[in-house]
Amino acid sequence: MLTVLRLKLSALLIAAHTSCGPNQGPDQEKTSVPHSASGSAASGSAAPALGGSASATASASSPAPPDSKWVGSWAGELDSKKAKVSLDPGVTEKTWAADDGRAASGTGTVSLVVTEDGSVSGRVEGALGPGKLVGALDPAGELLSATLTPDQPDSAPAMSGTLVLAPQSGAPELTGTLRASSGSGEVVREATVKLKRKAP
Repeated sequence: MLTVLRLKLSALLIAAHTSCGPNQGPDQEKTSVPHSASGSAASGSAAPALGGSASATASASSPAPPDSKWVGSWAGELDSKKAKVSLDPGVTEKTWAADDGRAASGTGTVSLVVTEDGSVSGRVEGALGPGKLVGALDPAGELLSATLTPDQPDSAPAMSGTLVLAPQSGAPELTGTLRASSGSGEVVREATVKLKRKAP
């Protein structure tokens, strides 16, 4: 008799579990939402979720907004002068002492373009040119650096060097220094550079 009761109890428990669903117990059956109502609620709440997902996907696929501090076309002037070369104490070098400072000195122009991916390209004309600039923004987005390569490396004095610029707070300007030297290293120049953003 006891065995029969146990079998009946087991059958009742199985039936209750099946009717309530896998995540409900017998006591939860009274609070369950009818299938038709729960289906409407689910479809209503799913719409915003799908809309948000589509928006996020569109945002991810579109290019990041440009940083107004850098991206765009820039142009300005440079003023090149003889640079002081620092040597270790006790070391003397007559090469730079013989430089009268005339070659590769004076004014010039710098133009460059900064793209949204941080790439930099441009030109140098005048005292330290002609030459091209190729570079990039630093990972922190605080400095721009570019390498100057002369158009005619065999000409005298063909100047190679490095341009470093930083944005000016509160003004659409980039300022910095272009340090360059001739292929032989006998001519060393340092130029102040000031650029302004060009109108689109």
